[in-house]
Amino acid sequence: MPGNDKTDEYQPIACSFHDRLEAAAVTRTECELVYRGSDGA
Repeated sequence: MPGNDKTDEYQPIACSFHDRLEAAAVTRTECELVYRGSDGA
């Protein structure tokens, strides 16, 4: 959608990282996710 700030800021993750997350989910392995802002904090 034009003008939607969230869509404009979207940055896809690397496929290899997605594969690791999917493997953890399938095997029910706990993993820690850390969300960072655009400033890296």
